[in-house]
Amino acid sequence: MKKINFKLMAVALMAIAMVSCSKSKYKGYDVTESGLHYKFYTQNSDAQAPQIGDVLTLSLVYKTENDSIIEDSRKAPYPFMIILQDSKFGNDLYEGLAMMRLGDSASFVLKADSFYISTAGFPDAPSFVTPEMMFIFDIKIEEITPKAEFEAQMAEMQRMMEEEASKAKESEPELIKTYITENNIKVKPSATGLYYVEIQRGSGKKAQNGMMCKVNYKGYLFDGKVFDSSEGREPFEFRLGQDAVIQGWHEGIALMNVGGKAKLILPSSLAYGANGAGGMIPPYSPLVFEVELVDAE
Repeated sequence: MKKINFKLMAVALMAIAMVSCSKSKYKGYDVTESGLHYKFYTQNSDAQAPQIGDVLTLSLVYKTENDSIIEDSRKAPYPFMIILQDSKFGNDLYEGLAMMRLGDSASFVLKADSFYISTAGFPDAPSFVTPEMMFIFDIKIEEITPKAEFEAQMAEMQRMMEEEASKAKESEPELIKTYITENNIKVKPSATGLYYVEIQRGSGKKAQNGMMCKVNYKGYLFDGKVFDSSEGREPFEFRLGQDAVIQGWHEGIALMNVGGKAKLILPSSLAYGANGAGGMIPPYSPLVFEVELVDAE
């Protein structure tokens, strides 16, 4: 039987440890074999560990090496959430998150190009960022939602949204009828359902398909809530009959002359339909626009 050289074995084990977790050039940090620089502030070894596909709710601040903060989730109106994925090539945010447990707080140093390439859910790199720039991430895992639980929550939310949309679709005709009666609208709707209420007749040229139209406008829901307005901005420009604006605008502006003002009352079929828009316009919402045709060329 061969005699074991325990001294040599000890040296070998120390070498392995140094490769897998060696000191970083960043003060107080260690570095993984893939090159991820990390430092733990709080570690809870007995706490829940995230699994691939779980949704992590994070307290997250990331900044440049000179402490210029790019994003701070603590100041955002909504919690920051990310789905844990397999690390694409190591030395990325997913590798760091997989090292953590519920309640852990840690810091990671990542290169800009690997961060923006590998991490889903983040915006494109700001214009001042170069590929070699290093970011420092301070992260705490606030909550871990297992994949199956999150999917069940999303399915229930989708069901509720579809139910609300169905109710809105059924009630829209009556909602429009009530609005027309309460606001003493006397004009008849067009074949598509547009109510065109002229406020001021324009004396300029008539808007025609293909013309570039400039429009001042204010858009609001039937309850009076304004969702968009050109007030304080340049008039909105679009090519009548061609550009991607809602159909009610193409139909309504085509009835106007330059200098004219009108109110357009649109069923959702001429606006944003079953999808709604921007979180401010629910599905199947009829809309009102006050418009002024500033120019048409």
